[in-house]
Amino acid sequence: MTGFENIVILHGAKAGRGQNRDQIERLCGLLRSCGLQSLATDELALAKKTIATDKRTLIVAAGGDGTLSLAAALAQDRNAAIVPLPLGTENLLARHFGHRCDAEHLLQSIREGRVVEIDSLWIERGQSMIRQRRAMRSLIMATIGFDADVVRRMHLTRKGHIRRTSYFGPIFSAMRNYRFPNLSVRLELPSGEQQTMECCWLMAFNLPRYAASLAIEPNADPTDALLDVVAFDRGSILSGMKYFAGVITRTHLRFSDVHQVRARAVEIRSLQPGGVLQCDGDYVGKIPVRIECQPKSVPLLMPVDRRK
Repeated sequence: MTGFENIVILHGAKAGRGQNRDQIERLCGLLRSCGLQSLATDELALAKKTIATDKRTLIVAAGGDGTLSLAAALAQDRNAAIVPLPLGTENLLARHFGHRCDAEHLLQSIREGRVVEIDSLWIERGQSMIRQRRAMRSLIMATIGFDADVVRRMHLTRKGHIRRTSYFGPIFSAMRNYRFPNLSVRLELPSGEQQTMECCWLMAFNLPRYAASLAIEPNADPTDALLDVVAFDRGSILSGMKYFAGVITRTHLRFSDVHQVRARAVEIRSLQPGGVLQCDGDYVGKIPVRIECQPKSVPLLMPVDRRK
């Protein structure tokens, strides 16, 4: 056994289409049959209270990537690890590491798997990033640009479970109205030096994953203690279509107006109104923002198939 004394199943009420939500009840029954204590809840306060014990806890994020980020925040500075039970639309981290939406498979991982510490993105935003910080943790990526505005529009209209087709309306709306504000960027490089640039669209990756399996940064490594930053210079729908075609053909990183940088941290400010941020597929808010890689900050239970 992996030594977990307490299992908290944090489930998101809106994640996915609901077709596999019976796996939550199935997992609770399997845990009981093994004599493991568990609690299934969608209430953060109750989950936090249960985790605040001396028992070694596993937080099962039964939902999408946003639920997994919440689990990572709950596990911070506690004797806890996290694992996904993927019920969301994309499930990027789960797909990357091979986790399944299968209660039996997850139980096997709880019994035989191992915990690996992965990097995370620590995100601070607001007009003053020194005082009154509004901070959060992200596991996959953070982006500022057209796609973040699409996520914002989805956030404003979302009423329940979503599918990939649910994004069609927000995409068309953003194509009509998004203005691509210029972004001022300051990067803290691995050497300790700083680099500045301006662009109209920026993405910072921890994992080599993006929605719809787009390979925007295929070399991102969640264990290298660095952000993989991709910046797009031009701001127009026509340029965006060119960048998208480049991503599809996996040639975008060779474009002269696309920049690939590895950094410890990046600060982004908007030179015109309209700069917004999304993290792991959830709308976060307006910039300015500072994104920092925190090495080995999240204990993640690996699926049993990858334990070697």
